[in-house]
Amino acid sequence: MGPENKDRGHRYRHRRKEAPKPTLSRRTVFKAGLALAGGTVAYLAARKLFPQETKGSDYLDVLKYYKEMSDFNVRGNGTFATEVSGTRVNWYNFSEVAFDPNAANNLMSFYERVGQGNLRLIMKGDSDEFRAEIYPPPSNTETFLYIVAGNHPRPSWDLYQKRGLTHKKLDDKQTPITLVTVRTVPSDDVYLREFFPTPEDYINGVLNTELCQASLIVVPSNPDLHVFTQEAFCNVLSDAVTFRQMGKTFEEFKSMANIGSYEFPTVPGKTATFENIFSESQYYQIPNINQAISLEK
Repeated sequence: MGPENKDRGHRYRHRRKEAPKPTLSRRTVFKAGLALAGGTVAYLAARKLFPQETKGSDYLDVLKYYKEMSDFNVRGNGTFATEVSGTRVNWYNFSEVAFDPNAANNLMSFYERVGQGNLRLIMKGDSDEFRAEIYPPPSNTETFLYIVAGNHPRPSWDLYQKRGLTHKKLDDKQTPITLVTVRTVPSDDVYLREFFPTPEDYINGVLNTELCQASLIVVPSNPDLHVFTQEAFCNVLSDAVTFRQMGKTFEEFKSMANIGSYEFPTVPGKTATFENIFSESQYYQIPNINQAISLEK
């Protein structure tokens, strides 16, 4: 299995062909039993506890896969397992945003449940339809999620210089793993700002896309279209999830997504349509999952 990069770029035909609010993130609450006079027990539960004492270099996952963040403070980290595949997700938050792992787990588990069924895709302009099978990842795999700020260095595996990136590779034991990075910077695209009115909405949209990439395997009948189909499918699905999070109607989602006009340079001259992915009733069947990232003032 070779390395594979996926990003959120190249999404709209009419663009240039280039590429409740969530609860506060759960932070580790330290319970320190101190042998004080009278048997008093002191509890330390701080929003930012000893922020200078935990750096990226303290974590093997950072040293192995994102060593560029070794000297930066880790604001929060933890692990959760998804509901369908049992994928172990190791997350590290280096940014100034709050991250809710419960919401992220709900998102990834929803995507995995989508992967338990089949969806039909159509290529506009092609004479033949092609079928794409959607699967969750293999059981008991690992994903490493790094949430960073805009001024943080990029990992060596970021070949696209995008705000969100998913990279699949083999670890030193030849076991498949998934690396995900999300940069918490607002969009500078006027078109996208029209549909994602707040930086928080946009950043969650980026995160939603990358969690989809990490949670689903899209296998088209034409193997030459694998990267294209994976990209396009997760862009459409994650946009629908994001618009549900924002409380948008199906018509508003269609207006943004312009379903039927996603272009990708991996297949020059071709345009993907997704006429059979979302009907209006299917759109409203998407659960309104809390956003996993909230901006802290």
